[in-house]
Amino acid sequence: MRLLREAVIHGDPFDMTMTMLRIKQFEACERRLSVCPKIALFSDQATDADAQALLTASFDNATDLSKRQLLTIAELRAAVLTRLPLEAQFLDVSERYLLMVLLQEGGSAVVEDPARFGAVESLVKRLWCSVRPEGEGWQITLPDALHEPLELAQQQWINSASQRRLYHFNNIIFSLLYTAGLVDERRPMDMFLQDVIQRDDWMACDIARRYMKAQFDYITDANGKLILVHPALVDPERMLLLQRPDGFLPAQVEQSQLMIAAGMFGISMERWVASPEYDQRLDILPDEIPAHNQMTLLLLDAVRPDYEPDECAEDLRLLIKQDYPYEEVNEAMKAMLVQLPTKEMDAALRELYLSTPRWVSLRAARVQ
Repeated sequence: MRLLREAVIHGDPFDMTMTMLRIKQFEACERRLSVCPKIALFSDQATDADAQALLTASFDNATDLSKRQLLTIAELRAAVLTRLPLEAQFLDVSERYLLMVLLQEGGSAVVEDPARFGAVESLVKRLWCSVRPEGEGWQITLPDALHEPLELAQQQWINSASQRRLYHFNNIIFSLLYTAGLVDERRPMDMFLQDVIQRDDWMACDIARRYMKAQFDYITDANGKLILVHPALVDPERMLLLQRPDGFLPAQVEQSQLMIAAGMFGISMERWVASPEYDQRLDILPDEIPAHNQMTLLLLDAVRPDYEPDECAEDLRLLIKQDYPYEEVNEAMKAMLVQLPTKEMDAALRELYLSTPRWVSLRAARVQ
């Protein structure tokens, strides 16, 4: 489940790792949940006095609609019900899981896993659910009025061919993000409309954008368009400016991202995009594997008890992809350890640093 990316205050190098970044984004998600309307759109208690607050907190307010238009509860409900049969076919995996739990449990559940907080937020922003704090988690409620239409939509999804298309789309976008760090919404939007939802009207565009907000980390550019970002990318605004000073990704950058990612699977860009049978996800480049494995091996039994060696090696590799100085990556490694780094660890980190391509240049520090 993905989240709106909030700005991160730069601190110690270890605080900039993907592991720590996830924790900060979960905390940011909880802050947003704490100010969500406490009443659901389809609650019997909802009145027109609640309509504007619900609209402001929803996906429908992406273009500040609430500042330009006053809507009634009836109008909001009609809009949600019109979109729901199609929208419910294209949900993030965590959203679908929570809906299944809610329907099985009579419409209410307590979510305590931080990894699912983003799904809670998305279901609230779709105006399907309400949320309130409960102990160490959040109680999410699905009003009775939506049980039947969502149960029907779930059954339609089980027998739908869109499952495979959606899975393939996710793998392409995640692979692009690993290759280049961030992706302008234009290419994913075109893929979603053409290959996944297979229609291009205004509702399809709206549902595509909602799906991308639920599935991927993102920021918005100067025109309010989405920029999808890798979950490890600490400063997407800075990277965007490095690639294009006016804040937009040029088409040739997007094209090179696709070509490089497809090339990792030994096929053409066109064949990869058009062929759902190529449903692999790229989360490490072949040239990065030897140095990553060596780093992981040397971290065994040397990292803190709550850390996994492979995840620590990944955190270090992803800092390097953002072109952090070697000294800062070295400090991040030291913060993971329960001992002083050995000479072998230093050598392995140096090799990882030299062999890992950076996101901005797509080149490693050492030219092969």
